[in-house]
Amino acid sequence: MAQQRRSQPELVEPPLRPQHADQPSRLVLLEREVEMELEVAVGADRIAPRE
Repeated sequence: MAQQRRSQPELVEPPLRPQHADQPSRLVLLEREVEMELEVAVGADRIAPRE
């Protein structure tokens, strides 16, 4: 049996993005934490340099 094609495809709404999609990943959060710790360590060296 032959199938009939529809003249216009049905409009399908795109899937909704998960709520966590806009939140940074755990890797990004970890990278930020490491960068902040390095900035603190470098800042401490500027105040009282190691011998």
